[in-house]
Amino acid sequence: MCKFWYQLGNEIHFEIKFQKVNNNILEYENVEKGILIQSSRSNIDMIELMTFKIYFNSDEAKKYEKGLSQKISDDKINVLIEKWITDYENDIYEKEKYPRKINELKQDIQGEREGKNLHGQYWNERWYGSWDKKYQGWKKQTFEENESVRLELGESHDQTSEVSIRNEQWQEKLEKQNDYWENSWEQIISYDQNLQNCDLVREGKKSFKNNRSYIYQEEWKEYKSGEIKVVKFKDDGFGQKNHEYYSLFKKDDIIEYELKQGSIEDVSKNVKVEISQGKTFKGLYDEWNNERIVDFNQGFEKVSNTGKNHLGEWKETWGEQNNVKWAYKEGTNFFTSEQWKEEWYEKRSSQNEIEEHKVEKWGRNNQEEWNEKWGEVYNGDKKEKWADKWTVDIQSGYKRGVNWGHQLDEELKPKHHWVEQWDNNGTIVKRQENY
Repeated sequence: MCKFWYQLGNEIHFEIKFQKVNNNILEYENVEKGILIQSSRSNIDMIELMTFKIYFNSDEAKKYEKGLSQKISDDKINVLIEKWITDYENDIYEKEKYPRKINELKQDIQGEREGKNLHGQYWNERWYGSWDKKYQGWKKQTFEENESVRLELGESHDQTSEVSIRNEQWQEKLEKQNDYWENSWEQIISYDQNLQNCDLVREGKKSFKNNRSYIYQEEWKEYKSGEIKVVKFKDDGFGQKNHEYYSLFKKDDIIEYELKQGSIEDVSKNVKVEISQGKTFKGLYDEWNNERIVDFNQGFEKVSNTGKNHLGEWKETWGEQNNVKWAYKEGTNFFTSEQWKEEWYEKRSSQNEIEEHKVEKWGRNNQEEWNEKWGEVYNGDKKEKWADKWTVDIQSGYKRGVNWGHQLDEELKPKHHWVEQWDNNGTIVKRQENY
């Protein structure tokens, strides 16, 4: 054991050291040192005290150390407490410090820690809180850097009693050899449900970006009414941008409907896609999907719609490219077994005059099947109009209907006419006329 002290003014500095030696090898030592202040002949105050213990390995190099330090402020109101642990063999350590008021039981708290872990990462942490727990929180960060990577991770928690709880996470990464950088961040806030002036249950935000021009952003909110709203945006850095809007409504944890709308815009190809989808989980359980594609370079537009519920399903497609338009529809009734289809086509000249126009309709139920076609063509030497209508009885196979057409001259007057007609007996009658 070794003791010594010295006085500097009214300060008395002291140190006490105890060592354990086994077979002439130092195993560990305990050290205690501090500072006393003599304010009067009979009054001596301790203002600083440090105690620590060090373990040694066989060659008497430091192996492990832990310690505690307390330092009182000059006004004797606060004390700063510090703790530390160091593992020299594994190159890790941890330090902690926090202030306290000496004569107050009810006091706010704050403190911080820092250290290095087994992965070679440096970290730090800070925390705070009020004595009545009306607010409290913490923040953690981790750092790592070597020849190839620099990495920073973090998270935080902030809680305000009777108001909200905020949680955040973030990460930043740099790959030096690839000259690649990325950053991500996420935040979630939960609100006390007893607040009168707040309609929210919780809300959140999320983002990701890098130095390759890639961006992703997301924001969502959950309301007391049961509605959830989500907004998403993505830019892939190559000219494609996605927007998405999603909403959901639930009651007593049961989803009643959901709706999704969005767009995909490819700037490099000058193409845009718009999407709308929806679904209900009560009543007829309606479900629908809508998609619109526009190619500005090709002068092309196409719209597709589908729908379905307990009664039936349907779909339709229509589009336009340059001087051509078309449409297609079909549907089915599950209860009556009715089916129908409809197709439409139109082509116009550069002077906006009709060159070709045709329509076809088809339907079927338990009793009959029917079909209608009609159209017209004004293309070069071919100029004609026609129509074809017929109906077939499902049970008997009896067919009735009519088929007729005109071939036209240059002045669009009839030059040839034909008719095919099924009479009441199912016999076909044909007639042709020239003008």
